Amino acid sequence: MRLVRERLDKLYIDKLEGKITEDFWSRTSDNWLKRQHELTSTIEQHKNANIEYLNDGISLLDKANNLYKEYRLKEEIDEKRKLLNIVVSNSVLNGSNLVVEYNEPFLIFSNITNTGNWRGRRDSNSRPHA
Repeated sequence: MRLVRERLDKLYIDKLEGKITEDFWSRTSDNWLKRQHELTSTIEQHKNANIEYLNDGISLLDKANNLYKEYRLKEEIDEKRKLLNIVVSNSVLNGSNLVVEYNEPFLIFSNITNTGNWRGRRDSNSRPHA
């Protein structure tokens, strides 16, 4: 943006000093003004996308935080199944183990807990190691 503004300013000075024709000034400044508008529009789109991305993330965390509570409160099996289908797919009972595939984006939460790559709080009843 700054570069475009600087080029427009220099172009205008060149016009005033008679270094360029009125026709050249008109064509070139129109192009630079169009470019400036495109850049401003692109910046606004990125700002809006960042806000939407943040809002989606907050909404997802809220949903993930409340799903277990919702599941426990539901009495009908069909309602519980609908909630489970939000989180997992392709559930298979392998002997006594339930094997599930997490749906996106809940897979991210699963990967965080599996890798230990999370920022849990220290135990409130921490004791020295024996």
